[in-house]
Formats: sequence, structure tokens, C-alpha cells
Amino acid sequence: MKPTWKNPFPFPFTVAAIIAGSLLGCAGRDTPNTYPNRPIKVVVPFAAGGGTDAFARIVKKAIEENNLLPQPLVIVNVGGASGTIGSRRVKDARPDGYTVLLLHDAIVMARYSGKVAYGPSAFEAVAGTSRNGTVVVAREDSRYENVKDAVDDAQARPDTVTFGCNLGTPTHYVGLLLERERPGTAFRFVQSGDGAERYHNLKGGHIDLTVFSNEEYLRYREEGIRALAFFGTERHPLMPDVPTAIEQGFNAEAGIMQYWWMPKRTPSDRVETFASVLEHAMQSDTVRDWLANVRSEPEFATGQPLRKRLENLESQVATVNLQEPVDMPNLPVIVLLCVMGLGTVVGIRSLRSTTTSKQTSSTNAPPHYRLAMVCGLLVVAYVLALAVDVRGLSPGFRAATLVFVTAIGWSLARGDRKSMRWVVGLALLLALGLHFLLTYVVVVDLP
Repeated sequence: MKPTWKNPFPFPFTVAAIIAGSLLGCAGRDTPNTYPNRPIKVVVPFAAGGGTDAFARIVKKAIEENNLLPQPLVIVNVGGASGTIGSRRVKDARPDGYTVLLLHDAIVMARYSGKVAYGPSAFEAVAGTSRNGTVVVAREDSRYENVKDAVDDAQARPDTVTFGCNLGTPTHYVGLLLERERPGTAFRFVQSGDGAERYHNLKGGHIDLTVFSNEEYLRYREEGIRALAFFGTERHPLMPDVPTAIEQGFNAEAGIMQYWWMPKRTPSDRVETFASVLEHAMQSDTVRDWLANVRSEPEFATGQPLRKRLENLESQVATVNLQEPVDMPNLPVIVLLCVMGLGTVVGIRSLRSTTTSKQTSSTNAPPHYRLAMVCGLLVVAYVLALAVDVRGLSPGFRAATLVFVTAIGWSLARGDRKSMRWVVGLALLLALGLHFLLTYVVVVDLP
């Protein structure tokens, strides 16, 4: 008698299981009234130890000291590409209020410099917190006595005066402002990293000029550097001997403000909740003392004032001579299409191979490719379940994983009820264990 293989996981049961998992997941997801009920990840798109990272950690400390959140903040450093790797990760994260980006004015400048094709409009602006001024500096033995000398030289000898900066960030923008103010001026911009790296490059003679924040300049000023101009509307009280760029005939002002962002379409109540937490943290002695120590102004903006500030920043940045934004290809779609194409080729070859083997084999083996197809459909259903997000509701990683592993186990066990207790136990272990590992240890975005 020809052996037959019965599908141990019929299609109606598959659909029912996925729907049940979706409902279970939605029921287990937090609601606006319970936000937050798990840790909030704050992505700092620079290496640990920098100014932005230090600010994030002092805010985290203030929030914990004053019990402003029932759940902890988890600081994650995602450096590289002038902050764009970290910003892209947050832009593409699930808009549930649990992934936050801390990034200053570079979020505007990166787009206008062509590094990325998105800007502030790709995020929900939560708040602007603290502001620092900028200073153009040279070595103490430099022939430049002020910023006018440097610009005159860059105008007379285009592309010879090296200007160290972090391309696509406020340090780059300051140099571009000077070029805009004096047509024909052309610095040779050199990627020089963060403040500490720019200081060493300046001292080592690798660059002629660079830009420091107030805090960086005051930290290094006794180490053989000279301030050429302060980019504020008036002289800074802690460096009254440093003239402003405006005093030297340049209509140029530039500061650095730290902004907090959430993915686009994050529920407004969650944005407001986190903004309120930040506002209280900014009023704490912990944050104010730290800001005073690093010579930053304890500003805070949200809502319409914040939107107005960002609009002004974009209009100012748009006036400098930057590259056109580059439209990057949609890599996820390309990869998905390639995988689907490869899967189609493999499926066709498998069917042909099965047909040939049936014709040439004297034994009738069960068509295992059907089991493979069932497992493949379950994988697709699992991925789609994780991607579902309707009005802030989604199945969730734990529920979807539990249903998926159980379904795969049932298929492989071919309906053996004795094995199902182990399958369910393994499914629970994987769903809960992986969620804990990925959320609390590795700290990655999960549905």
C-alpha cells in the first residue's frame, strides 16, 4: 500500500494559531496608561565618553535619583558615520516610545551635507535640552590672530587651510558659515573625529583650525591653543577676551543644542510623557550642577517653541553651500526581493527534483517537501506577525515566538502528543528567554 503523509498542521489550525497569538500579544502589550512598563532605550549615536554620552548619563542619573520613571533608561552607544548609524536605527525602530535618540544639530546638518536623505521630519521631536556655544581655535603658535586672518588666508589660497571637523555636524557647519560669509573662501575640510581627536590633530600640526564647544575650549585652553572667535551674539562671560565672529564682520552664529527624538508615529501621549520626565530632570540639581560645570546653558524647549527652533535651524543650514541630499536605495526591499527570488528558484528546483525522483525511484518515500513548505509558511507568518502594527497594537515578540515554535514543533513531531509537552516547554523557554536576553542584555529593538 502506498504510504501517505498527512499534514500534521492543517492550514485552518495554522491561521487560528497565528490569530490567537496575535490576540494574546495585543492583550499583553502596554497601553498609554501603563507606559512605560519596560526599559526605555536611549541611543547615543557617538562613542562612549563624549559630550553627548556624558549628558545622556547625567540625565539618566537625575531620573533615577528623583524616581521620575518606573522603568530604567538604558544608554546604548551606536557610533559611526557622524551619528547617522545610530539615528537611522532609531528612525527605523518600532514607534512605541521605548526607543529614543539623543542627537544635537547634526540631525539637520547630516541631511544637508548629503550623508543621509532624512532629517527632523523623519522623527517625533520630544524636547530640546541644554545649549553650548562654539569656538574656532588654532594652535598657540599659529599665524592667525583672529578668525578674519584665517578666512583671508583661505580666500587667498583656496583649499589649503585645513579645517578639522566631524563632517556633517556643527563643527563642519561653522566652517561652512565662514565660507558663506566670504565668497571665494574655501577651507580644506578634514574628518577629525570628536573633540579629543581634533585637539590632538591640532596640536600635532595635522590641521590648521578646528571647532570646540565652550567646555572643550575651556578644558584645553591652557594646553597651547588660541581662540579665534566665539560664535555667539555676544562674548561669553567665561572667556571675555575672545571676540565674537559678529564683531569681526561675519554674520555667523552657531551653537549646539541637544535634542531628544522618537520614531515617527510614536503616540503623542508617550512623547509628552517622556518630555515631561526630561523637563523635571533638567530642573534637578544633578543636571544643573553638571551643566554649570561644563559651561552649558540649561535651556528646555518642547511643543511649538521646539518646532520653531528646528525650523529656524533648518532654514539657516540650508543657506550654506552643502551637497544635495542623496537618496539612498531601499536596501531592506532589495534584500527581501533577492531572498524571495532565491526562494522561488529553490522551490522550483525542489519540485522538479521530487518529480524526477518519483519517476525513477522504485520506492515511494513520503513527500517531505510538503513539511518544508509548511515550515516555510510558518516562518513567513511569524515574520509578518512581528511586523504587524495597527494603531500601536502588535502581537509582540513573546506571543509570536511562542506560537511559532509550538507550531514548528507540532509539525516536526507529526502530531505526537507525548512530544508536545516538551515542544510547549521549549517554546515558552525560547519566547521568554530570548525576550529577556535581547531586551535586557543585548538591548535590541523587539516588537
